[in-house]
Amino acid sequence: MLSRQPSLERRDEHSSDATMYDRSTKAPLPHENRNLFVLNGARSTPIVGELPKATPTISTSQDSHESSQSSIIKHEQNKAFRLLEDVKSFIPLVLRENELLKQNLIVLKAQAEGQIEAAEARTQEWKYAADALKGQIDILESTVLDLRVKLQRAESILIVEKELSSKAGQEAAEAECLAKLFEDTVIQSFGIGTMFQDALARIEAT
Repeated sequence: MLSRQPSLERRDEHSSDATMYDRSTKAPLPHENRNLFVLNGARSTPIVGELPKATPTISTSQDSHESSQSSIIKHEQNKAFRLLEDVKSFIPLVLRENELLKQNLIVLKAQAEGQIEAAEARTQEWKYAADALKGQIDILESTVLDLRVKLQRAESILIVEKELSSKAGQEAAEAECLAKLFEDTVIQSFGIGTMFQDALARIEAT
């Protein structure tokens, strides 16, 4: 027959090193007898004849899942924190680059405005030169037209002079012929001899 074990009472349940007491005597049990019970809520029931052994760790799938979720959340929080730190360190670089871009844009704008003003000035100068050249071209065209009219007039005058010269030559030839004929007629009509003709020939020769 199994002997009756004394009633056990666990005090100081919230302590990591709980002490077991005998209910009848209120005396603490030896340390090696502390594992001779199974926890049942807040009470302890002794097990007769069982050797002392370590209390097993109680774990459930829910605890494992919660631990895994907590680890994942912590990992994501660390990633977010590192990303935030990277962004914080990157913001000054972005601001510096933005300032450099603004300065470069100001310089480029000033250069572009200067080039535009120079181009507009050159365009205006070319326009004035083109207008002046156009005026000179108009003057040259007018001069060419005047010269062409004068040339046509000179050609007409030359043609008239040629006609007059030709007519005068014809008239001179006719007059010479008439004079010769008159001379022959006079000589023949007066019957002047060879001596008169010789004298006339000497006069003409001189």
